[in-house]
Amino acid sequence: MPSDTDSSHRADAAASDSASPDIVRIRLPGGQLRLWPTCGLLFCLLGMCAFLCDGAISRWAARVDMPGDFESGLAIGEMFGHGVGVLFVLLAVFALDQHRPVVLRIACCAYLPGLLVNWIKVLAPRVRPLYAGEVTATLAGWTLDGIDQVGYAIQSFPSGHVATAVGLAVGLSWRYRRGSGLFVALACLTAAERVITRAHYLSDTLFGAGIAVLVSGGFVHARITGWVFDWFEQRKWSNSSPAIKKSSLRVVPPERRSA
Repeated sequence: MPSDTDSSHRADAAASDSASPDIVRIRLPGGQLRLWPTCGLLFCLLGMCAFLCDGAISRWAARVDMPGDFESGLAIGEMFGHGVGVLFVLLAVFALDQHRPVVLRIACCAYLPGLLVNWIKVLAPRVRPLYAGEVTATLAGWTLDGIDQVGYAIQSFPSGHVATAVGLAVGLSWRYRRGSGLFVALACLTAAERVITRAHYLSDTLFGAGIAVLVSGGFVHARITGWVFDWFEQRKWSNSSPAIKKSSLRVVPPERRSA
């Protein structure tokens, strides 16, 4: 017959398990972006309003003289939205996160918005600030005419770097909630780099962010496409070796956390 001491130990163990997000569920609690459609549409709305100040911001960026250290810092922001930079981040997640199947979802959050934006660039060519005159003449058209002549100079709308950076920030924030502020700051740094270097207008970056939030938000929302990734991650997790599960689900004692 179980003693009162055994019952209390079981209750304490159950409480510890319920307090550990890695034991209760693989996804962190509250990882779903419930307001992701609203946030994405809000970014697009701000992008439409930013058309009014694109010219002024572009002219300011052309006049400003940035210190060398500041330019080096902006380069970090560009790498957070660059395909190669994202690859290095994914490799770090793969190496450090015990539950490696989450890499697939984070990769989709980062790369797929960028791919979608690249298609939009072809359908809605816009001259980049470096090559443009009046802002009202930057939109080259909304047709497929002259698609063979599409190049870097008319691929301003929307920003692929920002779409990739924001998507990566959403994916990383879903998995690592404590670092969400850092990930958002890096995405903002990417947007600032694209505007200050006159690679994009402010409106381009806002539309890129809106598209990224709409696409990547669906990957972490269980009712959209997140359930597919949930199934994949749970299945891969069940096939993992017991040693990996044990090391990943280990609960750090309170005295160690305070130390």
